[in-house]
Amino acid sequence: MKTDVATIADPREVHCFTKQIVRIPDRLPIDVSDEDLRRIRAAHAAGQDAPTICRVMTPEDGDKRLTWDPNSKEEVFDAKELWEQLIKEGMDPYRVDQKTGKVTAEKLKIFYAKLGEVVFLPVRAMVGG
Repeated sequence: MKTDVATIADPREVHCFTKQIVRIPDRLPIDVSDEDLRRIRAAHAAGQDAPTICRVMTPEDGDKRLTWDPNSKEEVFDAKELWEQLIKEGMDPYRVDQKTGKVTAEKLKIFYAKLGEVVFLPVRAMVGG
């Protein structure tokens, strides 16, 4: 069976609300499994040092999961750059409650390397449009 190359999505691309594509830097691990999410969340809840989880949710891409090590200058630099690009392209970052694992209504205003977990949503998703 022949596959149309144009239909294969690049896992390192995020299709934003503005119809722009933001590239996830190669140094940031992607494709975080459900098991990894549970393990990292448990470490955060116990006050242990663990990677920051970043989830980017769009209708086009679904739930893209990536992490960065808050102790790695290179990964933090890449994460901050990605953060700024996503905001520029119409995505808003929201804090995730460490105890419940649910997205809060608290929109994050600044980047912080040791966030625990953050979810980026298109602006239109939170305003009901």
